[in-house]
Parts: sequence; structure tokens; C-alpha cells
Amino acid sequence: MTVLRPRFGSSALLAFMVTIEAVASAAPPTGSLPDPAPTDSSDKGMAEALFRAAKDLQAQGKLADACPKFAESHRLDPKPGTILNLASCHELEGRTASAWADYSEAATFAARAHQAEREKLARSKVEELGKRLSYVTFRFPDVKELTVLLDGKTLTTAAAGTRVPIDPGEHLLDARATGRTSWTGHVKIEAGPGEQTVVVPMLADETSAADLQRGPPAPPGVSSAGGEEPSPRDGSTQRAAGWITLGIGVAAVGAGTFFGLRTLSDKSTVDEHCAGSHCDDAGLRANDAAKDSATLSTIAFIVGGAVLATGIVLLVTTPRTRSVAAAW
Repeated sequence: MTVLRPRFGSSALLAFMVTIEAVASAAPPTGSLPDPAPTDSSDKGMAEALFRAAKDLQAQGKLADACPKFAESHRLDPKPGTILNLASCHELEGRTASAWADYSEAATFAARAHQAEREKLARSKVEELGKRLSYVTFRFPDVKELTVLLDGKTLTTAAAGTRVPIDPGEHLLDARATGRTSWTGHVKIEAGPGEQTVVVPMLADETSAADLQRGPPAPPGVSSAGGEEPSPRDGSTQRAAGWITLGIGVAAVGAGTFFGLRTLSDKSTVDEHCAGSHCDDAGLRANDAAKDSATLSTIAFIVGGAVLATGIVLLVTTPRTRSVAAAW
């Protein structure tokens, strides 16, 4: 069931920022546990300076500069107020998954310090953002010593098959393993609520790729001095394999296109049978069908692209036929 999310108006956004400011700046009640103290007094001074700079930048609307300063301030001197400000900064940036995780941490900090207002605010935001998250299920190939990086950070292979909340936007995915060629792909995560499946293709064996680059070996039993020059292989088998691989890739891309069009058709049915967040049985069935079609379309496009690339490599690296003059 598709749920449309209302956008913040300017007045609502201002009210939200004022609420965060009031709660995050409020003094903790008497008898509360103190915030965790940094081990180094210089860290505490640096944390305070970064916090103030972040507040100024956020007031100027420079969220991309403010959020990292809030994060570093919290790392140096963890406090409920700082993590609350970081959460609100990420939320204003549209990074719903990061904000959701920050508010969860803020609620834990506030509960430990018996700061009821901060805890109440944080938990309400956790519940609110939890309904707007974009989830991704990653599928990894069965490869030994596989390392997957998401935006330069290691993504544990244990995450495979698990729904993981990810910030909306463009993300860079890298996969590498010992003895295999690396793979890089760009993943676009749509704003939630929603779910996507991202498939990392099988990594090609490095030895096989090197053999293709070198071309076929020379026939055995040929003398290097004065003997008959070997007759090179014409590459017909590799060329045929290349065309067959290309055909499979085109078929996979065609399947992706088909499921993509079916997704659009099901979306139209959802629009006809759903009003706001309420859908009849036909709308619910169409919504489920649209999700399945979108997943199949994504998988088909990724697999098709990989197969097409393999076919092109086979054709490009096919050895050309050479004419050998007969010796008289």
C-alpha cells in the first residue's frame, strides 16, 4: 500500500527546529545522571567549539557542513543534546535512516540520564521516521573472502538477505575478492516508505580475465628458430560464445523492461483503487504485484548488464584471422 508523505511547509519546519532547540538546550532535571565525560579536557573544549560552529552553520541553512561537526562533537564528548541536534540535522537533510538511528541513540542517552522530555521527543521521532524508512535487501554472490563497500564503508556480508534502512539518494557499491576482478555499481535509493533489492553480480575469475586479454596460446611442437610458423586460431568459438552471451544479455534486459512496464501498469491500478492511505482489495493486490515486478525488473537489468558486458569483452578480445603465406 502506497502512503504519500506530506512535505514540511516553512512554518512547520521552523516550529520543528524551535522544538528541537528548546528540548536539546533544556537543563537536565536535578538528580539526573551526568552525561558521559570525555577522557581528555582538550576533547571537551574541541567538542564545544564544534557544537557551536555546527549550530551557526545550521542556522545559515548549511546542513552539509553542520552535520559532520555535530557528529564529531558527539564523538569527542557524547551528550544527549548533541546527538539530538545531529538527528535533527540529518532529518532536515532528508537522511531518514541516519536520523532514525541518531534519535534511537538519543533516546537511550536521555533515558540513562533520566531526561524525560528529551527521551519523549527522541522516541516520538523514532516512531515517526520508522514509517518513512527506505529499506534495501542486498544479495551477494557466493565468493570466498568477499568484501563489499557501501560509500567507502565496509558492509558486512552478514547483511545479505536482511532488510537494512538506507538513506535516500545515490550510493556507490564496490565488491572485491582475492583472485577475482572487482565490481563497482551505482545504486539509487528512492525516498521511503519503500523496499528495494540490490544484487551484486558474480565476480569474474581474475585468471580467466587475464587469459582472455593474452589471447589463445601458440600450438605446441613449433621450433622458435627456422621452423614452420604456427597457424593462429581463428577465434570462431570465442566469437560464437560472445554473440550467444550478447543474446542472453539482450533477453535479460528485455525481461527487465517488461517487468518495468508491468510495474507502471500496476501503479496505475493502485492509483485508481487507492485514496490516500486506504486501498480496496484490487489496490492492495496491484501494490503487491508492483513491488514484485519492480524487484524482478531490477534483478533482470543488473544481470543483463553484466552479461552484455561479458559478451562485449568476448567479442572485443577475439583474435583476428591472419593469412599465412605458403612457403615454396
